[in-house]
Amino acid sequence: MLSANPALTYEQVRTKLITTTDTADLVSTGKVCGKIPDSVFPNNQFGYGRVNAPRAYVVDEARTLSSTAFLHVDLKLGCWITIATT
Repeated sequence: MLSANPALTYEQVRTKLITTTDTADLVSTGKVCGKIPDSVFPNNQFGYGRVNAPRAYVVDEARTLSSTAFLHVDLKLGCWITIATT
C-alpha cells in the first residue's frame, strides 16, 4: 500500500487494513476471552479478522479491481502465488 501511495498516514493504513478484513469464514468456537465472544469482531482469538491485502490495496478511490484479475494458485509445497493481470 505504501509503495503505491507513500503519502498514506499510519492511521489511513490501519483503517484500510481493519475495514477490509475477511471474517465471514472464521468459525466461532464459542470461546470467550476478556468478556468478548469470538463471534464478535474484534476479539481476542481472531482479532479484526484475516487481512485481505488486495481489497485493502484497492480501497483507495483511484483503484478498482474492474481492470485487474487475480489468480490465486495453491501449490502442493504449502506455498501459494498470486498472479495479477491487467
